[in-house]
Amino acid sequence: MDPTPDVPDWLATAISHVLDDEQTRKNHGLVNFGRLCQLWDEPKRPKDRCLPSLHRTFLQLMERYDLSYRITEPHIGESDERCLIAELGPDLRPER
Repeated sequence: MDPTPDVPDWLATAISHVLDDEQTRKNHGLVNFGRLCQLWDEPKRPKDRCLPSLHRTFLQLMERYDLSYRITEPHIGESDERCLIAELGPDLRPER
């Protein structure tokens, strides 16, 4: 028996919406949690919409498997933390 079972299709689809997002790609993988929620609950994709109560869990799973890294926590007056989607980050290290 395989110790690492396959990712369920619906979860892989949710993650693929992030990896395929043009806006996130243009931002070199930087994305706000609010944007992730929009991707996971997109009305134009009714079959793929995910319950908002699962969005935080999706982000935690992406972090656990090193697909995403939280780079800022929300501060007073801010509503969103920012994340870096590792696969979409720049290939070259930024200059100082």
